[in-house]
Amino acid sequence: MRRALASLSLGLLTTVALAAEDTPLLRVGLSTAWAAPFLSQREGQAPEGLNAELAHLLAQQLKRKATFVMLPRARLDQAAEAGEIDLRCHANPDWVRQPGMYEWSQPLWALPEVLVGSTNSAPLQRLADMRLDQTVGAVLHYSYPMLDAQFGAGTWKRDDAPAPDKALRKLALGRTQYAVTTQFELSHYLREQPDPPLGRWRLPLGHANAHCAVPRASKVRAADVFAALQALREQGLLDALLRRHGIPTVAVVAAAQSELPALGRDEVEALFLRRLKTLEDGRVPQLLVPGDAWLAPFAEQVLRRSAAQLRAEWSRATFSGGSRKPLQLDTPSQLRAQLRRQPLAIGVLPLHELDASLKILYLP
Repeated sequence: MRRALASLSLGLLTTVALAAEDTPLLRVGLSTAWAAPFLSQREGQAPEGLNAELAHLLAQQLKRKATFVMLPRARLDQAAEAGEIDLRCHANPDWVRQPGMYEWSQPLWALPEVLVGSTNSAPLQRLADMRLDQTVGAVLHYSYPMLDAQFGAGTWKRDDAPAPDKALRKLALGRTQYAVTTQFELSHYLREQPDPPLGRWRLPLGHANAHCAVPRASKVRAADVFAALQALREQGLLDALLRRHGIPTVAVVAAAQSELPALGRDEVEALFLRRLKTLEDGRVPQLLVPGDAWLAPFAEQVLRRSAAQLRAEWSRATFSGGSRKPLQLDTPSQLRAQLRRQPLAIGVLPLHELDASLKILYLP
């Protein structure tokens, strides 16, 4: 009897092992130019970070096993063309040599870029305020639409680093006067480094959307990948992934052509709780909020209260005759359209619903 049970156990283990070997792979391209929170890797250990976790989530949905191909950013296109990878995320059609070589997902989330300076560098209200002899830290092979013309003309000196965290380290050491990075990489760097010698100001440089891209030479159907992404979105797993890495899922925005300035958290809270009706210059903005599905993330991440508490405060303000609650629009497309129509409108949108027609005023 014992011999029979032992044989059965061995057979089951062999079956499981063979099943694991038969699991198809999802070969995911990762860039050595990424930094935390998107990617981190210790010597001899598997890649970690948001992009690696996203790959594992997608692989689970696709019933595959994620395996990573770490490459310099300039080599990822070659690997995709040669059929060496099935997927790359944290990508954008404007960042690759041949966008048509891939099939592109819907936006995953926006990546807001900022310029930051050292404590010894002059704070900037606009790019034109930067002196001509200043050096700006950047990432090797990265393009920066708002800066490339000045870099090309030699107006400002560009100092390339292999990754954003290395560019920030150069800035902290005084080897550059400014650096460009995403707000999320900067926030992570500041959490990890106690009191770095960086200025507190930030100059927004716009945002780009991150997508997943399936090479046309991939062994995985793009439609399957995009369906898996949609399933992760509907299950709330993409938002949970962002929050786990300290990234907000909503942003306070205005139309790109709007003259409205960046806002601080206190000002945003006072406006949306109807304690403040005008901006510092006396203008009265129209306030827009998303439908019920996104009201809770806005309330919790931006205003630091529950959706129920927010509704109660709006009701009290309306009942007392002090002010009306913000206009609530059911869909992101309706809210975007209203922002484009009204230059003084301030709205709240999920991070994956931002496009080039909008600019970010505040990120929690």
